Amino acid sequence: MTASVLENEWAPDAPAAGDAPAPEPAPEPDPKDPDAPYGRTRSGAPRRKPGPKGPRTARAPGRARPSATSSSARRRPQAPDYASGVRGLVQLVAAPMFLAGQRNPAALADAATLIVHADALGAGAQAVAEADSRVAQFLDRLLAAGPWAAMVAPLVALGVQIGVNHGLIPLETGRGLGAMAPEQLVEHVTGMPAAA
Repeated sequence: MTASVLENEWAPDAPAAGDAPAPEPAPEPDPKDPDAPYGRTRSGAPRRKPGPKGPRTARAPGRARPSATSSSARRRPQAPDYASGVRGLVQLVAAPMFLAGQRNPAALADAATLIVHADALGAGAQAVAEADSRVAQFLDRLLAAGPWAAMVAPLVALGVQIGVNHGLIPLETGRGLGAMAPEQLVEHVTGMPAAA
């Protein structure tokens, strides 16, 4: 076998020795259509504006669409936290009872009872709301006081502390709402003992 025969067997597309080179393919026609600068639709009508660049994909590469049976599709939306809202309401009811407790020991005991059982009431309300949509709707309306409701507890604590500072509320009653003795408060804030 000669070298030219071997070349043809191993590279059949290559021209044989002495053959004329194959003609170059004709250039592609210009894809620009003067009547349709942005291309044509499937029906053949010219596009009015440029189409998307690159291949059409619904998502970026590497981000697969979740299937209907994926764990995220089966997850229920997380229920609102009714427990903390109910605890806050119980504390709001207990606050004026603490103030009334300076004249009525039964009111003070009632306020203490509410505070002691606030966590259990909140957990119970959460469980019932998750089981019964009517209770959940009721709690949604009850707890929808908005951001101003968050101001009530700090304002009550502030008022109680000022009442304790001026001797209007007994210290024992004020401690139940987070108040300190005036001397302790001054020392806590300044780091120096209060003048006697």
